[in-house]
Amino acid sequence: SPFGANTKGVYVSRYADYTLKYSNRGQPLEPGDRVKIIRFKALPGRSKHIKQICEGIDPTPGYHSHSSPNRLEWYLFDEDQLLPDYVLEVEAIENHRYHADDGVGPGSP
Repeated sequence: SPFGANTKGVYVSRYADYTLKYSNRGQPLEPGDRVKIIRFKALPGRSKHIKQICEGIDPTPGYHSHSSPNRLEWYLFDEDQLLPDYVLEVEAIENHRYHADDGVGPGSP
């Protein structure tokens, strides 16, 4: 695993949309696909930022977690650092948005 040995901890992200990549083996969801995401309250404690992806890093002594190179995930050393909060059911829909919807691109202020 990129910034922690997956047999010695738990990967979590603070962003629900980022976790979707794990719900479908890294593939984008198709319109109509449904997945469930468990939301946790997480206590990362003292977190060491891992600057480069390295396979199978053991937990770092003196820290409670690692944070990913892009800071979108934590690798928590102990499952007791998590408290289940909600189960979210997500359904993928077809994207009908355009650049103008985001206020970028031609014709935006």
